Amino acid sequence: MSTLFNLITHFLYVILLSTRWSIKGVVTNKTDIHHYDNARGEGTVFSFDLRDSTNEIRVIAFNNDCKRFHSIIQMKQVSIINDDFF
Repeated sequence: MSTLFNLITHFLYVILLSTRWSIKGVVTNKTDIHHYDNARGEGTVFSFDLRDSTNEIRVIAFNNDCKRFHSIIQMKQVSIINDDFF
């Protein structure tokens, strides 16, 4: 049992250290910039969907990231999002 626990702990440790990631897909949906004001404060947000041959994922960008990337992300274009993106 302790061997199994050590394997699981080690595996989780490796996952936590794996900070390099990337997602590549075609932009299938992109929202306009929306302004919000709630209990946490105010800001801006937009989202876009990326599709590859297996699935689709939604990316949501807030505030500075929203301003930085809204004009870069284009409909029907291939985008690569990685840990350096945000």
